[in-house]
Amino acid sequence: MFMKVRRPLALVLAGSLCAFSLCLLLPTPPALLLIPAAILFLLASFLIAKHFPRLFLLVLLLVGLLFGFLWRTGYDRLFMKPAVSLVGCRETVTATVIEKRSYGLVIRAEANGHHFKAFCRHYNDGQILPGDKLTFVTTFSLPTNSGGFDGERFYSSQGIPVTCLLSEDDEVMIEQNTAPLYRFYYDLRHDAQNFISRLFGKYDGEMAALLLGEKSALPEATRKNLSVTGLSHTFVVSGMHLSFIVSMLSLLRGRKGYLWVVLPASLLFAVFSGMGFSVVRAFLMLVYAEIANVLSLPRDPVTELVLSLFLILLYNPYALLNAGLIFSYLAVMGVFFLAPPLRDFLSPLYRSAKGLLRRVLFSFVSAFSVSLTAGLATLPAVAFYMRHFSAVFLLTNLLLLWLVEAIFMLGMVALFAGLLWVPLGKLIAIPVTWLLSLFLRTDAYFASLSFADIGVESPVVCAAIAFAVGLLFVLAFRRKALFRPLPLALLILPLLSALLFTEIEASGRSFTLTVLPSKEECALLSSHGVHFLIGYDEDVEELLIRKNIVYIDYLVLPKKGEADSFVLSFPVGEVLQNEYASFEIDDTLVTVYSEGNLRVTSEDAT
Repeated sequence: MFMKVRRPLALVLAGSLCAFSLCLLLPTPPALLLIPAAILFLLASFLIAKHFPRLFLLVLLLVGLLFGFLWRTGYDRLFMKPAVSLVGCRETVTATVIEKRSYGLVIRAEANGHHFKAFCRHYNDGQILPGDKLTFVTTFSLPTNSGGFDGERFYSSQGIPVTCLLSEDDEVMIEQNTAPLYRFYYDLRHDAQNFISRLFGKYDGEMAALLLGEKSALPEATRKNLSVTGLSHTFVVSGMHLSFIVSMLSLLRGRKGYLWVVLPASLLFAVFSGMGFSVVRAFLMLVYAEIANVLSLPRDPVTELVLSLFLILLYNPYALLNAGLIFSYLAVMGVFFLAPPLRDFLSPLYRSAKGLLRRVLFSFVSAFSVSLTAGLATLPAVAFYMRHFSAVFLLTNLLLLWLVEAIFMLGMVALFAGLLWVPLGKLIAIPVTWLLSLFLRTDAYFASLSFADIGVESPVVCAAIAFAVGLLFVLAFRRKALFRPLPLALLILPLLSALLFTEIEASGRSFTLTVLPSKEECALLSSHGVHFLIGYDEDVEELLIRKNIVYIDYLVLPKKGEADSFVLSFPVGEVLQNEYASFEIDDTLVTVYSEGNLRVTSEDAT
C-alpha cells in the first residue's frame, strides 16, 4: 500500500511541518493535547485504510503529524525549558564564545547543570573573541518582548532561549582560545574581510556582503536603495549565490569526480558565508538533486522543498520564525511552480524565431518568468514583514540581476587570484568595481523615483495579497489530480502560519516601545509604520537592519545631564498598548499617540 502512494516521503514530512506550524500558533498545553488525539486518529485511520486504500494518505500525514508534535515537545524540554527555568536567577556561568557581534556575544553556556545557547550583551575592547572561555556571574532574562525589536521570535529562530547582561563592572575570568575551531573560523572571516578591503577599496562593504554575507559594513545609502528597488536579496548571501558557485563548477559536470568537487565546494561556501537558512536550503536541495542524478532518479521539486525544510526544522523547529527562511522558500516555490506555466504562456514570443535570435528571446523570457514569479511569490512576506514593497522590482531584477552574477563570479576570481599574487587580484578587481559602480548608480536612480516604494500598512491589504498569491499556486495546479499538489499545499501552510503568527502578534497594539541593547540607552518606538528612535547609539544600526527598518522617521535626542548621559524611565522590553503614553527622559517629556503623532516637550521648546 505504501508503494502505491505518490510522494509518500513528502506526505510524512509535510505532516511534521504542519505540526511545527501548529505549535507556533497554539499555546503549549493545547499543543500537547494534540499528541494523544493524533495517536487515536492514526490508529483509527490505519484500520479504516485496510478497507479504503485511498485513506492511507491520511495515515501518512498523521504519522508525520505525530512525529512533529513529539519532536517539538522533546526539543522544548531538552533545549529551551532548562534555560528558561533559570530566568530571574543569579547564576555562575561557564561559557564558550561562539560568535561575536557588534552589540554582544553568542555563547554556549553551562549554568546549574544545564547546557544551552544564550545571547550576552557585552561591550568590550576586543579582548573577548570567539573560542574564549568565560566564567562570570549573571542573571538570565527572557529576550526583549517580541512586539518590539530584539524579540523572542528573533532569538528563538537562532535557538537562543535566554539573554543576559555583562556590564563593565562585572568580574569576568577569561581563558583565551580554549575552542580553537571557533577562533579559526572568526580569524578566517576577519582576514578575508580585511583582504576584500585591500582589493576593492571603497566598495569593500558591498563586496563583503556579496562574497561573505558580512552585512555590517554595507553602506546605509546602498542598503536603503536596495530595499526600495527590491534588490536586497542580491547583497544577502543566499541560495542564488550558491547557484553561482555551482555554475562556476558546471564545466566539470559529466566528468568523473564532479560530485566530489561540487558538494564540498558548496558546503565550504555555505559554512564560510555564515550558514544562513537560504544557503542551507539551497545546499540540501543540491545534495538531493545530485544524489537523484547519480541514482538516475527523476527530480521531484515538491519532495526537495519539503525534505530540506524538514531537516532545517529538525535542527531548530523555531527556525520557521525566521523571515529569511520564509522569503527563501516562497521565492524558490515561485520559480519551481509558477515560472514554468508563465514561460509556456510566453513561448510564442520565441517559438517562431531561429538561431541566435531564438536563444536570446528564450533567455529573456526565462529571466522574465523567474524574476516575476519569485517576486510575486515573496510578495505576501514582503507585505507582512516590511509593510512596503517595490513597484520597480521586476524592472530592476531584469536589468541588474545579471550584473550581480558577473560581479560575484569575477569577485570570487579576484579573491582567489589575490591570494596567489596580490597585484593580479587587484587587476581583476578593477572591472569588478566598474560593474559594481554601474549597478549602484542604476539602482540609486530607480530608488529615487517617487513611485518606486509603495507602503502597505493595512492588514486587510496584506491578507488580500496573500490570498491572491495563493490563488496563483492553485491555478498552477488546476490540471493536477486532487492529491498530487497536497504536499505543496502542506508546505505552504507552515510558511503562511509563520506570517499569521507575525500578524497576530502585531494586531491589537496601537504602538510598541522597546529599549534597545546599546552602550547609550535608547529606545525604538513603532506606531503604524512610523518609527521613532529616542536617543542614539551607533550599535543599534545593525539591530534596526535586522528589524527590516530602512530608515527612522523621527530621531529624538534628549538633553544630556551633567553625567553626560540620560536615563530612560521605563523598563527594558516594555510594550505599551494604550491609546497614548507619556514618559520623561531627564527634562524632556515625550508623548506618543496611537495615530502615530509624537509630541516632545522640553524646557526650551516644544
